[in-house]
Amino acid sequence: MKKILFTLLITTSTLSITSCGGNEEKTSETGAIPKGMIEYDLSQHGTIGLPCLINIPDEETGKGLPQVMEGPLGGTQIIVGKDFNIEIVVGDGDMNQKKADIAADAVFKSTYIIDEPTAILYKSEIPDAGVVQYHIYVITKIGNVTYEIEDVRGEENYTEEGVKRMFEAAKSLRPKAQA
Repeated sequence: MKKILFTLLITTSTLSITSCGGNEEKTSETGAIPKGMIEYDLSQHGTIGLPCLINIPDEETGKGLPQVMEGPLGGTQIIVGKDFNIEIVVGDGDMNQKKADIAADAVFKSTYIIDEPTAILYKSEIPDAGVVQYHIYVITKIGNVTYEIEDVRGEENYTEEGVKRMFEAAKSLRPKAQA
């Protein structure tokens, strides 16, 4: 009996040690999940749910628990803490139109930090006013549905680090495997 308990204790301790900490990426059946992120199933949210998975900040990295709700544009909004707030909507995915809208802004001058064919991360600022904002726009096509993912604009100004996390999360949107 003591040998069985000792074996159980050693096995449990080993599992606890290997599952804590470390700098390694976690993996799921759909790929690598960066450190500080978790794979989140969006299909569990009824009418606003999507048949998709996405990587979002874990509770420690995001400084809060995930909240999923209907967003201001009628899409699926995901909030984690104060520095992560994105909305996923079904749309046309027109990058040229988005860039034209950004360029036409009479108040903010914008520069692209990351400029890819289906994803941009940009800095918008009011010259001489010290106002700086970071934003994302990512287009992901899953099957015959095009999703647009953007940061939700509101009272919060997100840090550059937070927006980079939103950008990586948006790019991780992928279909959920059928059970």
